Amino acid sequence: MALHAQDHLRGQRLTETEGTPAVADLYLKNLESERRQLWATSRLKGLPKDTPERRRIGEIDRLLAEHRGAKKSRAAGAGGDAAED
Repeated sequence: MALHAQDHLRGQRLTETEGTPAVADLYLKNLESERRQLWATSRLKGLPKDTPERRRIGEIDRLLAEHRGAKKSRAAGAGGDAAED
């Protein structure tokens, strides 16, 4: 039986812990995109740190850190359960 290219790729798309197709983290992507856009605007205009745009960048940095931390703790929790089985 011959393996098809799609079968090979299907295995690569699965996450190791869940066995489900990997899904893009759209919340993370949106925050990163907004941050890049604000940073480019701030640099282009030479905005000081106390402007609303720069404050929003700081807020986005905080949200990104929280989200990544929560994501890591969920992954660690899932990994710990799988190791016990």
